[in-house]
Amino acid sequence: MLNGALLALEEINANPDFGIALAPVIVNPGGELSRYATCTTELLSRREVRHVVGCYTSSSRKEVIPLFEKHDALYGIRPTTKVSKAAATSSTPVPLQTSTSFR
Repeated sequence: MLNGALLALEEINANPDFGIALAPVIVNPGGELSRYATCTTELLSRREVRHVVGCYTSSSRKEVIPLFEKHDALYGIRPTTKVSKAAATSSTPVPLQTSTSFR
């Protein structure tokens, strides 16, 4: 997933029609549920990231959604066959899903 997001980022940055350059900020909670909130807080508070694409499992999304709402940040997920009601109402579906953030 990370490679797909980085490839998409590369394509966006290479296309002059977009007129922007996006820089990835990558964090890895290592699959430890307790680290998702810490990583998200760092992205939103300390690094001032405003859009995050990531969190594969519903349990990890439940950890981070309240933080995105608190910081009024955009959280993108890739819709799966079963997305929790909380994730569906608090996030924006996007084609890619990874733990990559963009400034």
